[in-house]
Amino acid sequence: MHATGIDPLDRRLGGGLPVGSLTALVAPVGSSAELLLEAAAEPSDALVVSLNRPASAVADGYPDEATVIERDPAALAAAPEETFAVLPERGTLVVTPTLGVEELTPTDLRRVLDAAADAVDDADGAGYLHCPEPATDTAGRTRTLARVDSVWLLDVRTATMTIENRLYVTKVRGGAALDEPLKLKLTDRVVVDTSRDIA
Repeated sequence: MHATGIDPLDRRLGGGLPVGSLTALVAPVGSSAELLLEAAAEPSDALVVSLNRPASAVADGYPDEATVIERDPAALAAAPEETFAVLPERGTLVVTPTLGVEELTPTDLRRVLDAAADAVDDADGAGYLHCPEPATDTAGRTRTLARVDSVWLLDVRTATMTIENRLYVTKVRGGAALDEPLKLKLTDRVVVDTSRDIA
């Protein structure tokens, strides 16, 4: 199993995600979903592919050992195997965000997703695709979610004086999805709320 970087989630998943799996993290734009990706990169060496922000800005949230590169979606689609080839053994791949990739032609999108899946499988690692909502191309999003091995949905609810974050794991190919969400506190890091009050 490949650790997610969130110990209570790893325990509920039986040790983490299956090695070689590709996970889509679907989260509202403006949420702190990046903290989940940064936590996932902590237990291992990471390759982070930034598709909309300078690599130097993205690198600040990841461990010093992480390799952060900047690509535009078209450049990634032209040579995804070369981009993902530097994923370290047992490492974590993060592609953030996928909006531009999901707008590629179905053939190019498939090429990127297949190359990511092959890279994490070859490295005995795990991969995460940051899929912000709302999707700019619903057909591309559908293709992405059909291809990945695991789907995480971050639900953010705001009230007058509170922000509640719930993480639903709805699909785990080669493992078991969760029957109830994890309540998270996302500030400067990920903390799991163990109060069990998720109603």
